[in-house]
Amino acid sequence: MKTLEEHNEARYRFYKMRRQGMSLAGVKCDKCGEEMIISDNITLASNPPMKNVECPGCGHRGYMVQ
Repeated sequence: MKTLEEHNEARYRFYKMRRQGMSLAGVKCDKCGEEMIISDNITLASNPPMKNVECPGCGHRGYMVQ
């Protein structure tokens, strides 16, 4: 369970990124552990569909299954 401080820090980060037009992906980076962002609003026409994700901390990129 998160502490109040951890919760508030995560929510502040969420609203800051939202203001900048970024969406949190809800998954952590394989390299550094920071939460990844959805790098664009395009859903890839693969089977299954995927979205591009990127780590704002270290720049690691990948694809997230929708």
